[in-house]
Amino acid sequence: METGTGASGDSSPNLPLLVHDGEPNVSDDARLNQLGYKQELSRRLSAIANFSVTFSIISVLTGLSTMYGTGLAFAF
Repeated sequence: METGTGASGDSSPNLPLLVHDGEPNVSDDARLNQLGYKQELSRRLSAIANFSVTFSIISVLTGLSTMYGTGLAFAF
């Protein structure tokens, strides 16, 4: 199994990313911990973020329908 060196060039071995011998992969938590990260994923949207996404979608749909109507009106 081949291991690399750290990102800063030190000689500490990293955990393998791919396993070719059929051995189980190293867990993501262990790999992230070795790299100095904590596993976290926030899946929440604040009220302002939710409003922003909704407003963006509605604005695009409204703009497209308006331009489509204008194009049909002036095409003939």
